[in-house]
Amino acid sequence: MKRKVTYQIEDRILDQVREAVEGGAAPNMSEFVQSALASHVQEIRKARVQASLQQAALDSMVHEDIREIDQEFDPTISEGLS
Repeated sequence: MKRKVTYQIEDRILDQVREAVEGGAAPNMSEFVQSALASHVQEIRKARVQASLQQAALDSMVHEDIREIDQEFDPTISEGLS
């Protein structure tokens, strides 16, 4: 479902979007804006995941869990089942 919304956009950005659409970057301005917003949301999600991973990398409990899992799978690896 699509919904019509209204936002204020600076003239220079609007001109750049129009120019990009006229250059074939998207079939129309709505599609360009939708694609740009989706890309930005994806970047935000990736940044959150990266921040969580960085936080986990500093967590000693996470390192201990990794060591325990590694030890549990060690016999499997040494048997050549990796």
